[in-house]
Amino acid sequence: MACRKLYGSGSMMSNGGDAGIRILEEDEIREAVNIASGRGSYVAMHAHGAEAIDVGVKSGVRTIEHASLISDETLQYMNGRRDVGIMPTLAILHDLIESDYSEFPGAVKKINKLKDDVKTSLMNAANYDVVIGWGTDVSYASYKKNPGLEFKMRKEFLEYSNVDILKQATIKSAELLMMQDKIGTVKAGKQADLIVVDGDPLQDIRVMYAPPARVIKNGAFIR
Repeated sequence: MACRKLYGSGSMMSNGGDAGIRILEEDEIREAVNIASGRGSYVAMHAHGAEAIDVGVKSGVRTIEHASLISDETLQYMNGRRDVGIMPTLAILHDLIESDYSEFPGAVKKINKLKDDVKTSLMNAANYDVVIGWGTDVSYASYKKNPGLEFKMRKEFLEYSNVDILKQATIKSAELLMMQDKIGTVKAGKQADLIVVDGDPLQDIRVMYAPPARVIKNGAFIR
């Protein structure tokens, strides 16, 4: 299912501007939601700032990408709902803090200024019954070098539990994509997209930091 994505706030990756500022009006968001709904789809929205996130969620957006500074008020509104969720992107935050992004000096400055607030906001999300999915903003080169970085950041930066992290990467993401009848769990009749890892991630999530030992797609070994 192809979703419609809106750009609802400023960006972390720009050298200038405010990452949290809202740049879409409520009626614009609602119209996009109406159009997507009429085509059997949904709206995802890039949003870092609390106001942009709140307006998006209350205007019918299904997934908030990044959700960096989500407020407690918005989390309370989302608590227990299954028609909306967030897609944090922590790997890119790590890259901006730890790596040489000399071509984006403004982005590095912004993220270092906001990282503690991002941590507080997204850690707070785990205190509510909010659907948290999986996403990334890293380059292919970064992902190839460190494919398990999102797992590491959710564990070591956000301190999420192992079971919650695994659910976020599987069934919770499937729910947000409205594909839980096809993916997200191991069950007869679903797509057999599986990985084999060396160890038990429920006991030690660090086994997910490394590339999987085996990859199965549609029931066939591809490596």
